[in-house]
Amino acid sequence: MIRRERPRIVVIRFNGDEGGVVVILVQREKGRRDFDRIERVVSTDKSNRLAERYIAEGIVGKANINDSRHVALASVAGVDVLVSFNCTHIVKLNRIHKYNAINVLSGYSQIEIRTPDEVIQ
Repeated sequence: MIRRERPRIVVIRFNGDEGGVVVILVQREKGRRDFDRIERVVSTDKSNRLAERYIAEGIVGKANINDSRHVALASVAGVDVLVSFNCTHIVKLNRIHKYNAINVLSGYSQIEIRTPDEVIQ
């Protein structure tokens, strides 16, 4: 994966009423933890197709479509790190490997998926 000088880190919060996701993209300079920019990213055909592919490949079940959408939106948006507390369906090593395999096969970059503790040090 190509690394930017200042990584884009995403914190996602699903808004089911609008079918989209509110994404906070953080660009951190070394030693700083401030927000440089906040963007809103909504579901697209590309992100929905990628989320459905994660389900079709058995990474998560259909009941966990929102978790699948979170990863797909971050992947399609091209973020470097997805930050989540969801250690059951998102931040789990075997799932991270599978998400990234599908991303590569689908033409997207691999994505780092981490807990907040791993990112804020």
